[in-house]
Amino acid sequence: MAALAFDPEGRILAVVGGDGARQVKFCDVKTGERLPMTIDNVFPGTRLVTELLYSKNGKLLAVRGSGPGAACTFDAATGKRLADVGIPTESMRSLDFNRDASLIATTSTESRVHIWDAATGKKLHTFGDFDVPIMTVAFHPDNRRLAIGGGGGLVQILELPESILQGR
Repeated sequence: MAALAFDPEGRILAVVGGDGARQVKFCDVKTGERLPMTIDNVFPGTRLVTELLYSKNGKLLAVRGSGPGAACTFDAATGKRLADVGIPTESMRSLDFNRDASLIATTSTESRVHIWDAATGKKLHTFGDFDVPIMTVAFHPDNRRLAIGGGGGLVQILELPESILQGR
């Protein structure tokens, strides 16, 4: 398997693998049966799915892939593609949803952290040009801060700009 993710209630398991890592399948955890919904050809070309992440409210599924600019969000109930997020010249290392799934944060190989509108894919803010590679990101439950981790033991808390927080 290339990637796995439980929905927040633990009833559905999203699975990628065995098909060239380009298709997301869903299984009922209780019965083990495959559900009818499938997300096909997530990334065209040679990109493979490398990570799956359900939003904390279970409404969205993020899919991260290999190669530059490769992440997208889907409606978790229907499989409908909602948005593509990513910088075409930057590969992603990590991603996380905020509590209400309105935002998604991504880290890049260019030592930046980007904040996106999860439903539209619009880039809202960039925390940039850290001195070390940024490997991981996690939203705080208050939706106002996020933690980043990177090379050299870096752990830092970042405050989201008020312009992002207003209206959310």
